[in-house]
Amino acid sequence: MTNALTTENTLQNGKKLHLEILRITACFFVIFNHTGDNGFFLFSLFEPTSVQYWLYGFISVFCKFAVPLFFAISGALLLPKEESVKTVFSKRVLRMAIILVVASAFYYCFNNDFDFSAMNIGAFFGTLYGATLDVHLWYLYAFISFLMALPLLRPIAKNFKNEHFLYMAICALVFTGVLPVAEYFLWKGNLALNGDLRMTWLTSNAVIYPLIGYYIENRMDVRRAKKKLPYLWAANIAAIAVTFFATYYRAKVMRFCSEDSSQVFYNSFVLINMITVYITAKCLCDPEKIKPKAAKMICSAGSCTLGIYFGHVAILRILYRNEVLDFLREDIGIDHMVSCFVFCLIIMLIGYVLTWIAKKIPLLNKLL
Repeated sequence: MTNALTTENTLQNGKKLHLEILRITACFFVIFNHTGDNGFFLFSLFEPTSVQYWLYGFISVFCKFAVPLFFAISGALLLPKEESVKTVFSKRVLRMAIILVVASAFYYCFNNDFDFSAMNIGAFFGTLYGATLDVHLWYLYAFISFLMALPLLRPIAKNFKNEHFLYMAICALVFTGVLPVAEYFLWKGNLALNGDLRMTWLTSNAVIYPLIGYYIENRMDVRRAKKKLPYLWAANIAAIAVTFFATYYRAKVMRFCSEDSSQVFYNSFVLINMITVYITAKCLCDPEKIKPKAAKMICSAGSCTLGIYFGHVAILRILYRNEVLDFLREDIGIDHMVSCFVFCLIIMLIGYVLTWIAKKIPLLNKLL
């Protein structure tokens, strides 16, 4: 049932260029998501009557496609495979579990300034088991959950008809997007649909995004999708606008807006956002128009995104301490949002170099 058009973007080394570009893009916006009021939450420093408030707010909502996109890419690549349960656990789950322990141990030490006298092994494993050692490591827990579900998701993906994927997406958008936003505008959070009716099992990261990624990569008619790109982007822009207006409205009702509280509606229509970005890259990426050296660099950067993801928070904090962002803004005079983008690119570059080096080290190369 795989459409022949889905192989157009495959390079000679077996990698799909549009997926590598998507990985890099997603990684960049994950970093941006952690910049606080220097970028991600920058809109909060401006009045709602200003252009910056709405423009920066739009960017803040837009960036949320990043993590769902990682899950979609994983679904696109892993769901078509044939593997035993034993192989899934020995080859995939175990590797990610080791990465989780190593990354958590690093951030436990890093956040304690490597003062081993102040560390407690019991507290480390307690936090590792019941919480996370740093803000971005939740992703590994969710990804391990997805990997454990692979033997169940594979027959679902392969036996779904195309209309089943559409039905799944509609259900997700209704229960995670339309209803929560409508309920708040109608009742300001005082009345909501019974949680047991919201199909949360379907809308979890480990289910909806990998299955949609599988559909886009392995079932979608590329020529037909390319013709509908303008309509898809129109729907995405409208969804982002509704999301941020709901964010503004809630802040107005609550009379405060913290970084955490502002994100209540951020994932409401993120499925549309992720689908739009994914399909755009798949439809417009043409390896024949990209020089071999550029394609090689893209693939190299794409292969390092896992390392960049887990190292970027440490790099970001070190650069903050050394006032790199202040240098970009105050000494060079770069605009606040533009300087934040440059800052994220610097973090990506450092993360790429460190990961590239780490991949040359035995054992680490198998993890990264």
